[in-house]
Amino acid sequence: MPAIMVNLITLIPICVIMLMLIFNPVIDKSKKKYFILALKTVLIESILEIISILNTNNTSSAKVISQVVNAVGFALAPAVLFFVICSVTHNTRYQKYEKFLLVPILINAFFSSLSINYDIYFNISSENVYSRGRFFGIQIILNLIYLIIFLVSDLYKNRRYLKEEKFWVVACVVLSLMGIIIQSIKADYVIIWGAISVSMMIYYINFLNNLLKHDELTNLLTRRMYKMSLTKINNRRSAVIINIDVNSFKTINDSFGHSFGDTVLKECARNIQHYFVEYGFAYRTGGDEFAVICNDINHKQIEYVFKRIEDSLIPISKKIGIKKLLAYGYNIYTPQDYDDIYQSERLADELMYKNKIELKME
Repeated sequence: MPAIMVNLITLIPICVIMLMLIFNPVIDKSKKKYFILALKTVLIESILEIISILNTNNTSSAKVISQVVNAVGFALAPAVLFFVICSVTHNTRYQKYEKFLLVPILINAFFSSLSINYDIYFNISSENVYSRGRFFGIQIILNLIYLIIFLVSDLYKNRRYLKEEKFWVVACVVLSLMGIIIQSIKADYVIIWGAISVSMMIYYINFLNNLLKHDELTNLLTRRMYKMSLTKINNRRSAVIINIDVNSFKTINDSFGHSFGDTVLKECARNIQHYFVEYGFAYRTGGDEFAVICNDINHKQIEYVFKRIEDSLIPISKKIGIKKLLAYGYNIYTPQDYDDIYQSERLADELMYKNKIELKME
């Protein structure tokens, strides 16, 4: 009965999350599609688990039901994590590896179907009693591999996650891992799909929370997060504050249209994020204004990074007809040298506007 309750309790939240995803216009369609597929698979697995627990009759028809339920359950098990991985890697350069990850899923499904007659993953006796097959461990290993791939791919793609965001992603993996391990050791503890369901709920909530912290157009952290970061640093540790502004942005919008202006902002944001990823967090602080807060970077490194950013933006700069697309200024904040971090921020802003004027005069 407790095992049934665990699965039943998780069914309602999973259905609610699916509906929230379906009707959420903000989330990327491809990411939404794969996450919904993962949730649907978890839903099916939980229902199959409940059927398996209730199907205890000692009859030939009950045996057939057990065989089908277990074959489908074992076939779909790794697909949950496969879909979650796809939601992370889709529309990235790692998307091409999705087809390779699908191969073990198909092989696993084939062996799951063979298990009905050949005792590979499971065995159902003539009395309708379930027991693990000779190669049951392959299923565990396969799920663990996909779990590790998900953790690595998610943390790498979102390597600028804030600490609390990383914590919740790792927590999801640990909870799923505990469910897999406990049920592997104690077959009577049917908790694996309950654990995975809760993990998916946590991951989705963390994902929504993450959306609130990021700018919709550029995917950089918002101005609110920038102010919060400054407050956390103030009078506690040193940091480098870099303020960035897009040159002639009003002219860009007036001459080329707002759609092209959005493209410029996205390209600037993407390159700022990419080239500063090793040093700190990037923020969109206004319409055409950005900021980066770095923990450890020197003057030479900053100039080198901006040279690489400008080189990457040359096609846009040429189309617009300006020499340099970005103006920037930076200041090194140390608690002992400034009244507060906001004084350092103002100095960085003044240097940025000075740079902007110099570029107009060139």
